[in-house]
Amino acid sequence: MYKTLVVLAALAAVALAAHPTHLSESLYQSQFESFKATHEKTYSAAEEPFRYIIFKTNVDKINRHNAEHAAGKHTWTMAVNQFSDLTQHEFEAMYLSSYKPNPTSAGRVHTFNGDVLDLPTSVNWVTKGGVTPVKNQGQCGSCWAFSTCASIEGLMAISGHGLTSLAPQELVDCDSRDDGCNGGLMDNAFQWVIQNGGLCSWDDYRYTAQDGTCKKSDCKSVASISGYKNVDSSTNSLMSAIAQQPVSVAVDASSWMSYSNGIFPASSCGTQLDHGVLAAGYGSSNGQDYYLVKNSWGTGWGQAGYIQLARGPNTCGILNAASYPTN
Repeated sequence: MYKTLVVLAALAAVALAAHPTHLSESLYQSQFESFKATHEKTYSAAEEPFRYIIFKTNVDKINRHNAEHAAGKHTWTMAVNQFSDLTQHEFEAMYLSSYKPNPTSAGRVHTFNGDVLDLPTSVNWVTKGGVTPVKNQGQCGSCWAFSTCASIEGLMAISGHGLTSLAPQELVDCDSRDDGCNGGLMDNAFQWVIQNGGLCSWDDYRYTAQDGTCKKSDCKSVASISGYKNVDSSTNSLMSAIAQQPVSVAVDASSWMSYSNGIFPASSCGTQLDHGVLAAGYGSSNGQDYYLVKNSWGTGWGQAGYIQLARGPNTCGILNAASYPTN
């Protein structure tokens, strides 16, 4: 552990030297103490100096980016959040996982071949009552389970069954097609829900952020589905699917660590899928089109747990593996 921290500190120091600091040491120290208190961070005596160096490196990166945003170079801002004591490598290792979607099955594809003018100009399932509160997956690669639950929650709500938070922990523990805290696929999870009679509620199958023994027999399913559809990889098809209901999507979230606000462009991310989220709507702001995406990193990240992704290009690979459940 100590050798790992030394390497991380060395890398952070190199980054710090390449980009001179802009704050006084006392201000860094004050911000670090505030960060620890806000996010309930505790370290060993050996680890804390290294976390402090990494934190300062991230603060400098955030401040530089926001200064460039103020000068008109970016459409989005950064902020200190719960990840600000992590290196990029640590962030990806702890919160992201490789995502290889299943080949699209014939007969289960949502496509849109109509006129885009026939689609609503904006959709927001959050304000329409089809999205439950933002959750926090913690240090468990269960994003796929949260995304699955979120799209099923939306289907249940718009079908007249009420809005109820479902149990991602049930999928983590019981879905053997997937790999619990080590990642999974929303399509696999949909199949498991179909074959196992639905999902229990969040309250009846509490989230633990770790792999556990399946306890499905201890709770009653409150939501079920009969099928699912993959969405054709085009902007109009995804828009038409979202206009119908909230949609599970996979994205490349490796550059989302410090996102705070604004519309995140395709130029700021790749398309190597590593994270499952929910497309909860779309719209436009100041002439820029976007998708409204619900994440599972808590309300302290992004726009109270949401991010706006630029719509039009395949931003962060959002078009590559979209799917939704059906009744």
